[in-house]
Amino acid sequence: MTKLLKRILSLFIAVVLVAAFSAPQALDQGANAGNRDVPRDVLVTIQKFYSCEPGKFPDDVSDEDWDRLLEYGGDAATELFYYIAQHAAPSEERVTITDAEFDELTKDSSEPYIPANGPVSYDPLSGEVTQEDVSHIDGLVEPPQPTEGNSQNNHEYDQEPEIRPNEYPYFWNEPNPQNYLNTRTTFKLIYRSEGALWVGSAFKINSQSLATAGHNLYTPGDGWSQDMVIIPSWRLDSPQEPYGRAQWTRSTVGGDWFANGDVNDDWGIINVRDANIVPGRLLMRGVGSSNLNGQWTRGQGYIGLLGGNVDMRLVAGNVTSTGRRIVRVQRQYAGGMSGGPVIDRDDRIIGIVNNEKGFLKLDDWIYNYFLQQP
Repeated sequence: MTKLLKRILSLFIAVVLVAAFSAPQALDQGANAGNRDVPRDVLVTIQKFYSCEPGKFPDDVSDEDWDRLLEYGGDAATELFYYIAQHAAPSEERVTITDAEFDELTKDSSEPYIPANGPVSYDPLSGEVTQEDVSHIDGLVEPPQPTEGNSQNNHEYDQEPEIRPNEYPYFWNEPNPQNYLNTRTTFKLIYRSEGALWVGSAFKINSQSLATAGHNLYTPGDGWSQDMVIIPSWRLDSPQEPYGRAQWTRSTVGGDWFANGDVNDDWGIINVRDANIVPGRLLMRGVGSSNLNGQWTRGQGYIGLLGGNVDMRLVAGNVTSTGRRIVRVQRQYAGGMSGGPVIDRDDRIIGIVNNEKGFLKLDDWIYNYFLQQP
């Protein structure tokens, strides 16, 4: 073989090896994930997440890159969100409450909590931040929501809608939340804040609004959460996103949480393009300033265990102490459940999980504000 042929052959082998070993992992996964129809730039974006430190948001992924990933990522994006959920930090780590502080927050429920500051909203497209004047809500008492008309049976997963039994003694995981009326409208949140990825929960209150914990949306001193992924009835088995994803349009948090991190006002609203991608909803029950001690409750949401299970978690237990807004329960919620609903024995939502020890109750102010959401 001549020297020229040897050089040509060597060059050809080198090119083949470089192409094989430099191709992004996400591109190689395409045959199994149906990625052949995903644009190459989107697959490159996906690979950046696999290549960077787990739990971090790549510095070189822009908002435009993220939007294209959401729109065109297909099954490859679904697999990525599963990977992210395994490595994202649970949202409870964003709020620190000592035992002494919690005792103080839950020792007296006789006086209603009236926020000093109106809710603050953020538009993710324009970046505009606005504050509402909601003084008309102070002292307003709306009639309770009816108990009928809770479901809409217009989806392939609603052939036989059921209420999930609550006889389980303490806590359990739900692998098929789409099958039950009182779990399917709980949403999994994945979002970016402070350069890291976080996981939290939310729940549907009407066709365009979800409720959640304020710390999923805003951190005092660090700003608004970005690049939010909003998925109802997330599950480990296929399809992992049985109803698809909701499109985020606006975030709103309690004014006192925004101003000074007051956990008594740690609630949030996520406006979406269409929350009716998942049919039905659980109704709310305003509990006012009543003492809830001894009442049975169940919190639910999506746990964040690094490298572990990301099923929906349900935690049942009685209330042990009630404050103006903060309520302590006898069993600890799992990290990532923040923002999920707390329901009573009638499957009415009475609060929002906002820390591992308990929840934020729907007092008259929060209940009335939620009812007025468009």
